Amino acid sequence: MTTLKLTFLYIGSMLSRQIFQAFGIYRVMDFTAQCGFFDVIFEYDIEQIIRILNGKDSIPNLYVGNIILGIKCGIGRFRRIAFSHVGGEGNRVAHKSAHHALNEPNMIWLEETPNCIVSEVLWDTLN
Repeated sequence: MTTLKLTFLYIGSMLSRQIFQAFGIYRVMDFTAQCGFFDVIFEYDIEQIIRILNGKDSIPNLYVGNIILGIKCGIGRFRRIAFSHVGGEGNRVAHKSAHHALNEPNMIWLEETPNCIVSEVLWDTLN
């Protein structure tokens, strides 16, 4: 399991949330490729961004559209790549990780599951 935590200033609007999510995907894709992972699934909780990345919605002409174009340019770095929307109970690990990131920004975990999310990872694995 690899988790990259990025902390952003949250402005509060849905548009800003989409910009931060899209930028997060862009950064995580770059980091993932640099670590040598080439068969990947990226799971996020903003359905609209995932629909755009999967070609089901058009790319908006806003700032978020430029970030999405950057993400699409990076897809070629991977052998297999998928984008998946995960919400509700399926997003417990990411939700707990995001809350932990507020206290410890810019921390990166590789290979070992951090103690703060062990119970959520076990729950996710068993269900």
